[in-house]
Amino acid sequence: MILPFQRLRYATPLRPDEVVSTLRGKVGDPPRWFKRPRQPYIGSVSNDRFKIRRNSGGRNSFLPILNGVVAGAPEGSEIKVRFQIHPAVLIFCVFWEGLVLGSPPIFRLGFSAVLFALFCIGYLPESKIAEDDLKDMIPPVTEFSFTQAPQIK
Repeated sequence: MILPFQRLRYATPLRPDEVVSTLRGKVGDPPRWFKRPRQPYIGSVSNDRFKIRRNSGGRNSFLPILNGVVAGAPEGSEIKVRFQIHPAVLIFCVFWEGLVLGSPPIFRLGFSAVLFALFCIGYLPESKIAEDDLKDMIPPVTEFSFTQAPQIK
């Protein structure tokens, strides 16, 4: 199974406080009592960190959570973001795969295919949308790099 973890890193000429201010304008508080904020993202933004996800009206458990750090750089700021799925979804995926360990190969293949399809339909498009949105939120991007399956610190 491909684990849905990604890293995004880029630099912007904006100062760290400008980056944080821009993010705060685009990120609302998590919904309460069925009232969704108007901002495109929900979560929290502190002085140098953020933890956000897209404000989706649907019920997609595979929405990526973006954990980021904003740091000062010689020519502005560097933003490091880690994309991940919710831990409960990851536990469900492990449980799902564990159900079929003793099953015949055709069942293992079928269960794995269903899980892979859920991942491809639920996570991958949302990950790309979040990546594009983040680059649009904090223009101009002067450097961009993207890696799959990062080392967790």
